Amino acid sequence: MKTLICTVGGSHQPIIKAIQDNEPDFVLFVCSEDDAGGNRGSYEQILKAGIFLKQGRDDPKPTLPNIPTQLDLPVARYQVLCVYADDLDHAYRQIAECINVYVQRGDNIVVDYTGGTKTMSAALCLPALDHDDISLQLVTGVRADLHKVKDGTEESQTAEIGRTRFKLKATQALEAWQQYAYDDTLQQLRKQKPAHREDKARLTAIRELSRAFSHWDRFDHVAAQIILQNLPRYEHELKPYLANLRDLCREGKRQMPSRLLDLWRNTQRRATQQRYDDATARAYRLTEWTAQWLLEAQANIKTSEVPADKIPEGMELHEQKGKYLASLMQAWQLAALHGRPEVAEFWKNHEGRLKNWLQIRNYSILAHGFEAISLEKWQEIERFMEDALIPLILSQVNGLGMRELPAQLPQTFVV
Repeated sequence: MKTLICTVGGSHQPIIKAIQDNEPDFVLFVCSEDDAGGNRGSYEQILKAGIFLKQGRDDPKPTLPNIPTQLDLPVARYQVLCVYADDLDHAYRQIAECINVYVQRGDNIVVDYTGGTKTMSAALCLPALDHDDISLQLVTGVRADLHKVKDGTEESQTAEIGRTRFKLKATQALEAWQQYAYDDTLQQLRKQKPAHREDKARLTAIRELSRAFSHWDRFDHVAAQIILQNLPRYEHELKPYLANLRDLCREGKRQMPSRLLDLWRNTQRRATQQRYDDATARAYRLTEWTAQWLLEAQANIKTSEVPADKIPEGMELHEQKGKYLASLMQAWQLAALHGRPEVAEFWKNHEGRLKNWLQIRNYSILAHGFEAISLEKWQEIERFMEDALIPLILSQVNGLGMRELPAQLPQTFVV
């Protein structure tokens, strides 16, 4: 069904022309309410009985009935929606509700914003821009002044809004980056098919960047690297990310610590999303992995097969098929015993704090308990990571030129 939605103001001619040109099956007349000064609303042009409209503005007396009567439009084919003429929020909400109904039933919708107050026109255009299939138009003609076109010269014209609509959609979709929700951006733009070449290029860039950072957020560094390397237009902006990806993807001394620091950045993103249980699980893995890395890199000991002569007196390790396995805490004890002095100092100063936050983790749903991690509990874990564990990692790789954390994935990007 073809539905025309039009704002009704002081002149009936543009409304008549819009209906004649579009031949809709149904019309929604958006009219003004009576105002506080006692002035009657524009709904009278639709509902008032009798002869009260002038053929021309300068005619001495009315000669025409209301708009539906002039068009032989039966009551079943139109509806009147009254809104406050200068209340944008009220008018927008009322109109948007009607548009959503028409969209749900699959109507072919045309919006004409010629009549009514500026507020009414804005309130009609805003929800229309939210839907890609709605056409916007206005009735215009030869103007004698800035207030009104000459009677009889009116004609319907389609409003070119493709670029505006795409810009709004793209801006809205990119807001998901604030929460590192790159897949949400892709989802919001999945049906976009802009016609302008610049918009096509921008859409491709947004999609490719979102895909790359989505892969990265899932630890698929190789896929992220391939995509970002093929975006030469943004080479300067992407330089720090590509440098980090080279360390993450290339075997060498920088790869393992790069992965550890990348895991911390990933952990921070989960915390930004207020997914504190997920963040805690990642922090636990990072703490465990760091001990394993230090122990193997500095003492050539794997936690999955600790040599018997490396086990200090009083430490009891789990034995499996003749191999000794070290738990997280045992791995840290061994790293402190056999590793560099900085590791021993870390263990001496932070053993208690480590045990405290590991207990928080153990009671969580993603470990062995049933408690959700609160913001307060997460902040305790975060403080340990930021002023103890991460500085330790950086102190061990300073000689490799890794003096600070890599750049966090972007929350904004000028595309």
